[in-house]
Amino acid sequence: MGWIDQVALLVLGVLMLAERDRCQHVKKNVPRLKLSYKEMFESSNIATFHGLVNSSSYHTFLLDEERSRLYVGAKDHIFSFNLVNIKDFQMIAWPVSHSRRDECKWAGKDVL
Repeated sequence: MGWIDQVALLVLGVLMLAERDRCQHVKKNVPRLKLSYKEMFESSNIATFHGLVNSSSYHTFLLDEERSRLYVGAKDHIFSFNLVNIKDFQMIAWPVSHSRRDECKWAGKDVL
């Protein structure tokens, strides 16, 4: 093995170690801030949202920091909240198609 091969092997080894260390330090999806309900309530910094009457099916959340928006998926609706003024929101009706509703019925899911 010539000196060029040895140098190439050494460089490859260093790169592999650097990649391994980088992979170990990759952040998991960890919240930047965690607050309990009690802490939020005591801070008096809560905005109550009564979007859909008799519904608690808010299940999909997407934070778009570039546009300062929070998108919330709910049953048959999508909400878009302004992060600067959370009381400023838009609601889009997004009803399920009849064929998809039938699929849910056949699967035994509640479609009401």
